[in-house]
Amino acid sequence: MRYSIPVFFQPRQQEGEKLAWTVESRQGRLVVKATNTGGRRVRISGMKVTDASGASVMFGNGLNGYVLARSSMEWVAPVAAPKLNSTGSVTITATGDTGPINAKALSTTAR
Repeated sequence: MRYSIPVFFQPRQQEGEKLAWTVESRQGRLVVKATNTGGRRVRISGMKVTDASGASVMFGNGLNGYVLARSSMEWVAPVAAPKLNSTGSVTITATGDTGPINAKALSTTAR
């Protein structure tokens, strides 16, 4: 049996994470992207995207991944995920290192 455990090192006086979110429909699948312009990584878990009508796509209850400092991360919804409104505002909810994440993003269709 083998385990992989992430270990992160950071200076004591480091600016926090600063996340910006985008959501798009790419080839019929929902793609969520988080861009972290801050100086600290953030752990994302239990991510869910909900459109204005209340339809939602869950990306799992557990760990979704990390968005490292000054980096981006993308998540692609499963093929069988419900379809959301391809344009308009969506709400992204998740749990981060410092607590709940509640963000808004504009949903677009990729060209």
